[in-house]
Parts: sequence; structure tokens; C-alpha cells
Amino acid sequence: MADIPPSTDMASAVHARRGLSQSERTTGGANMFNLFPKMIIPVIIYAIVAFMFGFGDSHDNFTGNLHTLSEGACVSVIDGAETVVDCKQGVLNSGLFSVNMAGGSQWVISSSDILIVLGLLFLFIEMLKAPSTGNSTLVNNLLSTMVFVVALLAFVLHPLFATSTFFILMLMTLVDTMAGWFITAISARRDWGTGA
Repeated sequence: MADIPPSTDMASAVHARRGLSQSERTTGGANMFNLFPKMIIPVIIYAIVAFMFGFGDSHDNFTGNLHTLSEGACVSVIDGAETVVDCKQGVLNSGLFSVNMAGGSQWVISSSDILIVLGLLFLFIEMLKAPSTGNSTLVNNLLSTMVFVVALLAFVLHPLFATSTFFILMLMTLVDTMAGWFITAISARRDWGTGA
């Protein structure tokens, strides 16, 4: 085990304990990639698409109005209610493309599916860099917490964000936040030799 030189910087002490040279310490420092919370990307893409297509009198262009199908208020329902409207899938639920499956069926992939897969990819990237310690990790955890809080407020307060797709994205930001703080705490305890 390497001797830890007297230092006031926690990150330097951790790097010294791990046996990293000065060049290895500076290259992995607080660069923009480590600071930037990746889960903000699918949240921002969702917000851009939501405001592009759902802004105005009705947000049915974005989310659709298929919930009125169960109420019998869509044109496609026989014996509908007196105020019948056209059923819309909305941009979020409309199919972008389809894939022919081996069993003969078609798998239709929607905008919602793409956003969820994108969220999973960025969550995976966040989990890969979660075990690191240092100042940049703490800043990333704080920014990830802010992304979760903003996503939660948007989900609760704005009708364009009150969808299952955004709820799943919001849960991904929560998992990112919780995992970031827990894994950082465990890594810090391990680096300082106070863990089990």
C-alpha cells in the first residue's frame, strides 16, 4: 500500500492511495464528461419534442387522446358519446418504424420506445462512471439530483410531462441520483479503509 503524502485535497490523497502517478491524476480529473449528468439528455429531448408538438390549446397532438376511446368519445367507437372527436395517437405514441419478426408479426417502435431506450443507454453510462471518487463525482451527483428534482416538478406540474414515458425517464433520473450517492459513499469508504 502506498504511503499517503500529507495533503489537504481529498482527491489527491485517494489517487496517491491507489498508486496513481501525477499524469494519471490530472487526466482523469474534473473534465466536462465526468461533470455532465447524462440523464439530462433524454429529459431535454422529451421536453423539446413535447413543446414542439404539444404547445397551444391542446396537447393531444403530442400525447394523443386515446384515453377518450375507453370513454366512448372517439369517432372509431360505434355508439359514441354526443361530443365525438377524432382519435389521435399523438407524436409520443405514433409508430416511427416497424420490424418484421420471425413469427410473422410486426414490432412497431414508437417515439416513446426510442426515448426510453435512450434513457436506458445514458443510465448505463452513468452507472459505469459511478464508482469513481473525487470532486467531479460530487459535482455530478449534485447535478444529477437537480435533474431529478426538475423532472419530478415537470411531471407533477405540467400536463405535457404527465405521461408514462416521462414517468419512466424520471424514475431513471432517480435511480441515477440514488446510485450515484450510494456508490460514491461506498467507494469513498473503501478508499479510506473505513469500510468492511
